[in-house]
Amino acid sequence: MYSTTCWIPKAHLSNYPIIPNFEQLYNEEVQKDENQAMEEDEIVKKYGLSNYDDDEDDYAKYALTKQGDGFDPDMEEDDSEVEENLIADTDSVLIAGMFDNVEVDYRLEFIVMEQSADNKYIHHDILMPNIPLTTSYLDMGSCPINGIKNIVAVSCLGKPLELWNIDSLEDTTPLVVLDPTNGAIINQAREINDKFDDNATVLSVGWNSLQKNILATGSADHIIRFWDLASMKVAHQLSHHQGKVQVCSWNPVDGSVLATGSFGENGSQAAMYLLDARQQKTLGNWFCQCDMNDFVWNNDGRLFMITFEDGRVELRDMRNLNNPVWELAAHERVCTCASIYNNGIFATGGEDKYVKIWDAKGGKPYVLKQIDCKGDVLACSWCPDINGMLAVGGEFGLKFFSALR
Repeated sequence: MYSTTCWIPKAHLSNYPIIPNFEQLYNEEVQKDENQAMEEDEIVKKYGLSNYDDDEDDYAKYALTKQGDGFDPDMEEDDSEVEENLIADTDSVLIAGMFDNVEVDYRLEFIVMEQSADNKYIHHDILMPNIPLTTSYLDMGSCPINGIKNIVAVSCLGKPLELWNIDSLEDTTPLVVLDPTNGAIINQAREINDKFDDNATVLSVGWNSLQKNILATGSADHIIRFWDLASMKVAHQLSHHQGKVQVCSWNPVDGSVLATGSFGENGSQAAMYLLDARQQKTLGNWFCQCDMNDFVWNNDGRLFMITFEDGRVELRDMRNLNNPVWELAAHERVCTCASIYNNGIFATGGEDKYVKIWDAKGGKPYVLKQIDCKGDVLACSWCPDINGMLAVGGEFGLKFFSALR
């Protein structure tokens, strides 16, 4: 089952991601063995134990030599292995969160789609501690973190937010875990008996593409935190919501405007806010009929779309927040996700097992195409590089559609 998707535009990732340096690992092990052997020799000489070992087995001698382990550290990396790891500048890459509760299998998959879109394959994957809920690609090219330019932020059920270096295949631990309780945990392995904490769940992640060192998170503990990625510390936090924070999204044109939204909880109503983070003031807020699921800004930074538990979709204009521009009964059950293409075209997915392509150029949207996915739709996202290519994830697995043909 696939729960979250996000695209990395072509020519962003390293062509040859760093792979494990087995020669270095080998040399480190050899050095350990040599140091241990020196210590053993000193003990043998000190206590006169050499007489007990005059008839050393020839096989043992062979086993302790470099030639006996079947590995040649001078052997160059196989060209075919290098080519297998190649990510061409013309390739698009999808990050997809996958989970299987029966097999207890949680991971991020990196799917390469070649330029023709006819060939796609799983390039590699990263094990996750629980169900992946959200993924966000951080393009840190102009202000890298410790020299790292490509990062994915991923939240998992009951766990703090993790940041991963996605230009490396050798990392087995996150670059950093943004834990508001214990602070940033850098390059450390997860604890085996790490406990589930519902309040630690990060439900929404908003990376500010205009102020790249700012990452906002919305959590199950009702708090919005602003992380400074330069110091890896919480710079500020807000607690104006009464429920779990499901929406946390920066305006793509005005880097000071943040949209936040929360579930109805303990008698409170679901609520949406538009905030000016720079001036620390509320631009507008309103209550919702039911809990929201997804929030998407239009590219112009003025319009935005919200999907709801009752199957509705709303389009609103931040210049006039009193009423929606339009609202739409998009799905018979929960509308789980939405993705805006361009020129009034957008996609929605729902628990009615359908993904629908809509055209809203004339005002009120109408269905261009609907696809029965044979299972609940949990995520959908348009490819930024291939016209009309839509990735859809859910109970049925992961599918790709040339949705505008």
